[in-house]
Amino acid sequence: EYRHLAEWLFNDALPFWSVMGVDTHQGGFFEKVSQDGAHIEAPRRTRLVSRQIYVFATAAELGWRDASMAHDIVLHGLNFLIEKCLSPQGIFYSEVHPDGRPIKSSFNLYDHAFALFALATAFRHGYRREAVLSIGRQVRNSMVHGWKHPVYGFEESAPPSETLLANPHMHLLEAFLEWEDVDQFGEWNLFCDEIVNLALEKLQDPNTGAIREHFDHEWAA
Repeated sequence: EYRHLAEWLFNDALPFWSVMGVDTHQGGFFEKVSQDGAHIEAPRRTRLVSRQIYVFATAAELGWRDASMAHDIVLHGLNFLIEKCLSPQGIFYSEVHPDGRPIKSSFNLYDHAFALFALATAFRHGYRREAVLSIGRQVRNSMVHGWKHPVYGFEESAPPSETLLANPHMHLLEAFLEWEDVDQFGEWNLFCDEIVNLALEKLQDPNTGAIREHFDHEWAA
């Protein structure tokens, strides 16, 4: 039931990760803990930082009793995402050391989908709105400049390589829809429409209706 899930989320999962998952000394979040509850040090992944921003922002919205803690965690994650995970070129590193030194600096579409979604969520809830709006548009424009596919969607790498993937585009559509809702002057609707058309014309199997995952560079399955 929803009640049981909400009780687990509010009484167990969120309290645990709000304490054990937040690295208050170095920044970012711990992803793993040992069976005895000790932190396991690991690189800071952009996708994980982004997800935690969304989780705790949404938790406060859903009525988690520690709303002030959720606020601090969201801001903690957002600051790390912007100050440590974002390159000067407006592209997110996939993994960084806690001090921001990049570990994986090559473009990753999946990570950018989650980072854009986190930024839009932060903007919706009023966190660093002016900076977040500027960064969201900058990241999208950097993606368009460097990794836009000539027909639909985005490349997985530069220079272009196969295979093109459906899954990152699904998450990217979520991010673009969220941005379209909060930034009415950013022309996000154009990118939403493009990915929807990609799904209808290329990703969906016309015989079964299933969404296929792997494609060549011409978007042929």
